[in-house]
Order: sequence, then structure tokens, then C-alpha cells
Amino acid sequence: MASAISTGMGRKRRVFIVDDHPLVREGLANLINQQSDLVVCGQAEDAAQALAGIGASRAELGLTPEEVSARYPDGYRRWLAGGTGWSEGETYAQMAKRGLAGARDIVARHTGSEAPIVIVTHGGVIRALVLHILGLPLEARRFLGTGPTSTITEVDARAPDWRLRSFNDAGHRPRA
Repeated sequence: MASAISTGMGRKRRVFIVDDHPLVREGLANLINQQSDLVVCGQAEDAAQALAGIGASRAELGLTPEEVSARYPDGYRRWLAGGTGWSEGETYAQMAKRGLAGARDIVARHTGSEAPIVIVTHGGVIRALVLHILGLPLEARRFLGTGPTSTITEVDARAPDWRLRSFNDAGHRPRA
């Protein structure tokens, strides 16, 4: 098997997708495979599957920010400006607004309950919620890492002004 797929337009870079949600993997694969210079060569739902599959897939091992900027200048500019990097899709601000509205809706449906509410979501939504709670601009999102999959961010939403109780806690995860 060749390390890259040759097309009339040149070499395609091989991308291996790792995400725990099958619909996210499918959506990313569709977007990536629409690009003239990229092709999905494998997928995994967790780190163990990724480690097992990446070697056999002959995937490219990522690009530095400088390489992304040089190869995909328009997408990189959109990403820096708060977009997705793709020409389609919502901006980070649109996603943040949608995520906050969804979280408020969930909290409102449990008004008066003392039981914890658990919301499972992706890092971008978590960052947007934390930035909102702290009163920081969306541009500060690059300073908040959400860590490995399955960390816990705890928010006290019982008062009108929500409070951040913990961020990115991984204490429940087994030690490697």
C-alpha cells in the first residue's frame, strides 16, 4: 500500500480520526474526504483503538500551526477568527450561543431539584460555558484546554449567576 493516495491533482494526506462519538467521526470523515488533498485512512473511538490502528493505516502524524497556515491559509484565518476552519459550518460564537441556550434549557427543566444535573458534551461547548461564567471573551478559548476525554467540569447553576466549581477534573480516571 502506498503511503499516500495519488490523484490527478497530486498527493492526498492521510488522516486518522479519533473521537468517541460515531456521528462526529462520520461527519468529520465526510468533510475531510471532500477535500482535494485529504483522505480518511482510518477511525477509532478511543486511544487504545487509535494506537492499534494508526500504524497500519499509515496516517500522517499531524501538522504544526505553521504548516496548517501555509497549506490552508483561508481555513486557518477562519479558525483564528472564531470559525470552524471550513467554509461551511457555524462560527465559534454561534456554537457558544447554541450551547449556552441548550444548557440553560436543561437547567430550567430541573428548577427546584437538588439532584445534580449531568450534561455530556464536547470541549468547545464546555469552554464556551466556562468563558461565559467567568465573563471572558470567546477569544480567550484558546487558553482553556479541556484535557482528555471524560474530564468533569462542575457548575453550580442554582443561582441566576452560575458559578464554576471545578474545571477539567480527571481525578476519577484511572492512573496510567
